[in-house]
Amino acid sequence: MMRKTLLMCVLAVLCGLQMMAQNAAPPRDVNVVNTPTVQLAGTSTVQVSGTTNVRVQNDSASPVPVHDVSQPKRTPFQAAAQSSDPFPFLDGNPITLAISVPAGKKLTIEHVSARAEFGFSSPIPTPFALFTLTTTVAGVSVEHFLDVPQAFSFQCSGCDLAHSKDMVSQQVKFYADAGSTVQLIAQPVSQTGRGIGVGFAVSGYLEDAP
Repeated sequence: MMRKTLLMCVLAVLCGLQMMAQNAAPPRDVNVVNTPTVQLAGTSTVQVSGTTNVRVQNDSASPVPVHDVSQPKRTPFQAAAQSSDPFPFLDGNPITLAISVPAGKKLTIEHVSARAEFGFSSPIPTPFALFTLTTTVAGVSVEHFLDVPQAFSFQCSGCDLAHSKDMVSQQVKFYADAGSTVQLIAQPVSQTGRGIGVGFAVSGYLEDAP
């Protein structure tokens, strides 16, 4: 009799637990209606799993700083070299100037300008110059030739010599290793003259050398 009563009590308890489980509230979404603030103190790690979209809202007064990692940081660069002392400007006697590339930076040259001015005695033909630029990349030096327009000459008042000028202004794409020297040459051709001034200028940008 006692065993039967105990068995019925156990069945009653099990039935009660089953009914409580069936009547339990299903899971519901929680909506936060105010503006939540989450503060992370110390060394915190936030992990996001699954497909999650993160939106950053900033106005034009406080933009989000961005950087294209595929484009290294570039620093504008320009330099000039010139010689203004009178010198013989003869065929086979080039005028050589140089611009140094900073250590730790590789140089990309995007524009080159050059000029050569010299005096000559008429009636010899007007002298002219060729301009070249030599750069070193990966230890290999290459000489680049610049396009030279036709020289023009003039006779200044009170001058004992006629004057001639060659000038170049050209867009290019030359490269130079970090710590190397860009060599600039004005090469006189055929005629004899007296050099008055030679100058070069280059502009482009520097990048960190790998």
